[in-house]
Formats: sequence, structure tokens, C-alpha cells
Amino acid sequence: MIPSDVQMRLQAIQNDFFQRFSQSDNEANEITLTETEKNTGSSPATKCCVTITGSNNAIVFHSLDRCKFNWLIQPKCADHIIMEHINCGWILHIFELKNSVKKDTWFNIYEQFKGAYLRAEAIAGFLHITFNKVKVYICYQLDKFSESSLAAIRASLNNEKKREILDYWEKNELHLDCFEGKNKVRCEKIKIQLDQNGNGCSNL
Repeated sequence: MIPSDVQMRLQAIQNDFFQRFSQSDNEANEITLTETEKNTGSSPATKCCVTITGSNNAIVFHSLDRCKFNWLIQPKCADHIIMEHINCGWILHIFELKNSVKKDTWFNIYEQFKGAYLRAEAIAGFLHITFNKVKVYICYQLDKFSESSLAAIRASLNNEKKREILDYWEKNELHLDCFEGKNKVRCEKIKIQLDQNGNGCSNL
């Protein structure tokens, strides 16, 4: 069960901003995260959906990217976050849904993960939540990286930071440089490839 002090503080947040994801008789619950991505030209918008299954209590914040945190330097933000309550604390899950991923898209997604983490920390501070672990999810339909060699892309970059971010694509973790110095946020990274209809699923 979500702690009573967190429940109390949630009452001060608008109901359409979040959704409770509650455990019921030890059965898994499902929630669907969606994002409609505008395409260039006359192509119709692409809708991506990911069904998330979990057996713990959690708080889901939808469409975080549309909420204004104007006082933060980082303007970019991922689509959704889930704060999952476990026995030993809280896990932050950050989700970004894309129709396709290529080099420039991946660099932008990295910045969106950073923005979502900062916004999650701001909300968590109000709720008196501390995260024990952070997991980021990139949900995509098309992998445009396969059209060219990652090694060739890496060789074309003259920026060490961008090479590091590029390398994260093939790794199971990444580090978000949200703060100055060496205080990077370590995150487990999960890739979810969507089907031809833009649908996918995952467990927390």
C-alpha cells in the first residue's frame, strides 16, 4: 500500500495529472501509456501504446512532457513516469515513446530522460519520496540505427560526450549528467520494440 503520508500529499495534486496503480489481492495490474507523435509532411500522426504490468503499488504521472516546470533549466522531458513503491523504498521508471529512433533522436531522448528525472525529483520532494533506483525505457517501433554502422556514426562524432551517449544505445545502463561534476545518475536502460501497429508491453 502507498504510505499514508504520500497519499495525503497526493490530495494536493490535480487528479488528472496522476493515476494510482494499486495492488489488488496480489494480482498484477495493467496500465497503458500512450503518445501520439506528429510526423513530417502530410503523413498521419503515429500513435504508440505500451501496456505496463506490475504487482506493486505505484503512482503514474501521465504526459509529464506537457507540464510546465519553467524554473528548470532543462526544457525537454520524457512522456511518462511511474513511481513504484516496493518494500525497501521507491523505484522511478521513466518512459519515452517514439515511432523511430536514429542518431539525433537518441541524443534528444537522452536529454528528455534528464528532464523527466529532474521533474520526478521535484514531485518526489513534495511527496517526501526518495528513489532507490532509476530505470529508463525507450519504446520505439523502428530502429533507424540499423541503417548504418554505429561504429561509423561514432567515428563521425568529434564530441566525446556525444560518443558516450551514442554508446548507451547498446548498453543496459546509462548515466544522466543532470548535475555539475561527476554526480551522474545511474539508470538501468530497457528497450521495448513496438509491433507494426505501434503497440508493446513490459513488466515493471
